[in-house]
Amino acid sequence: RPGAGAGRGGDRRLKPESVGPKVEAPPDLPILAFKEQILDLLIENYMIVVVGETGSGKTTQIPQFLLDSERFKKLFTDDRNLRIAITQPRRVAAV
Repeated sequence: RPGAGAGRGGDRRLKPESVGPKVEAPPDLPILAFKEQILDLLIENYMIVVVGETGSGKTTQIPQFLLDSERFKKLFTDDRNLRIAITQPRRVAAV
């Protein structure tokens, strides 16, 4: 909805200073071996599809890769807002 969140409470998005401490990923997550390859692909492509085993870190770590990447941050300015969307087909199919 246009203007949503701009009402009584103002802008309700989390500010960086209000986010808690960063939690490190377990070092044995399979997705960690593909971090640079995933970042390269996302810098070159508008969208990618990542397939991996349950528990490999796809949903939790890929957004964190992007948020932590200086290379990725350089692609976005104030006039081009960053949006990260993660979908899981089995959950989408169940809705």
